[in-house]
Amino acid sequence: MEILDHSSVAVYHLTHVGAAYGICNSAFKQNGKIKVLEMFPLGRESVVLLAGAKDDLNQLSKKVRNSNLVETMIIEDIDKEVIRGFYGLNDERVDKFLLTIEHGFLGKLFSASNELLKAGFKMVEMNSLRATPWQNFASFTGSDLSLAKKMSGNFKELGFRVTLLDNLSDSFVKHYFN
Repeated sequence: MEILDHSSVAVYHLTHVGAAYGICNSAFKQNGKIKVLEMFPLGRESVVLLAGAKDDLNQLSKKVRNSNLVETMIIEDIDKEVIRGFYGLNDERVDKFLLTIEHGFLGKLFSASNELLKAGFKMVEMNSLRATPWQNFASFTGSDLSLAKKMSGNFKELGFRVTLLDNLSDSFVKHYFN
């Protein structure tokens, strides 16, 4: 089975675990139209990742009570490498630089990662430390440092924490990535 059979992903950040179970239950009632990729607690809150057609995800989103939502996002035409990265299935080698972006909402990290992949960057890693918010990050590499600098500035303006390392030590890269 393909890791992502659909072109859109919905990310829900919810006020409590019970709300997450409710969304997952509603998704399973959709006769296979929506796939539950992940549900996990985040401190007192929770996160749910769903995959499906945009229209099906939008219909399900309308059923979620606003009082249970912290934030939600549907990412259309998602690159499968975003999901592969989330599950630690990518194996890209670090090239000329390392661009790391961090955000408290996993949906925004997925969307930004999707944008970077479409711009030609390669994902080195993605991680969501599931204890507290602001522990979602992804690292990218490539050969176009000027584009990396431009994208870094764009993401900083959008509220991401951004670190761009160039002139990387071979020992650093070998120890942590390759």
